[in-house]
Amino acid sequence: MIKFGIKPFNEQKIIASLLKKYIDDDVIVLISDPIPQGNFINLKEGKIDLAVDYLGTLYNAVFNFEEKIPWDKKFMIERVSEALNEFGIEIINFLGFSNDFVFVSKEYLCNNLEELSKISCNFVLGCPPPFIERKDGIPILKKYYSLQFKNIIPINVNEIYESLLDNRVDIITGFKTDSKIEKYDLFIINDNRNILPPYDAILIGKNIEYSLKNKLTTFKLSDREIRHYNYLFDNGELKIDI
Repeated sequence: MIKFGIKPFNEQKIIASLLKKYIDDDVIVLISDPIPQGNFINLKEGKIDLAVDYLGTLYNAVFNFEEKIPWDKKFMIERVSEALNEFGIEIINFLGFSNDFVFVSKEYLCNNLEELSKISCNFVLGCPPPFIERKDGIPILKKYYSLQFKNIIPINVNEIYESLLDNRVDIITGFKTDSKIEKYDLFIINDNRNILPPYDAILIGKNIEYSLKNKLTTFKLSDREIRHYNYLFDNGELKIDI
């Protein structure tokens, strides 16, 4: 029996449901506290055997390592792996998708933030209030990309896509796996200089048997696939078994 830990978010519930079917084993899904350290704490205390987490969350919020810009993913993996190993926890698999911050537009404007910096003065940006002030949000993006928007409007996260669709703003901040990007056929503007930390989805585990570990390493989901699963779930077309 495997005790699989997730945080109470739809995306993690989807991963748990898919993983249960994939490994064809007796899996019990346990919900961790929705804090960044939730799954790590339960793994450390032996309450779960396996969990899904994100590289940037572990690096920044769990272990509070130093900021390095541009972000070096290889270096982050090494630091996180070393820190996890001190508790007998290891990175078992990179799932293949990342939940990075991205900018999103209704119409195609450009491919990345470097290109956006040349035309940003023509557009209004909408984003959650914390992202306007937090050090790993708008301030650091302005510093490295010289972004100068016509205006920046604080918008509640629950209304942010609606603000784009009804033309209150021209661009919003979101996550690469947001289902509404697919639902409304929106365009992603990427952080091409790696100024914001990467949030690659990973499986971390403790005392996982060799045969199961090998099978887990082949479980993969692309950005497009997890975004589509999120879309199906949000529209009631995907049943989750956890």
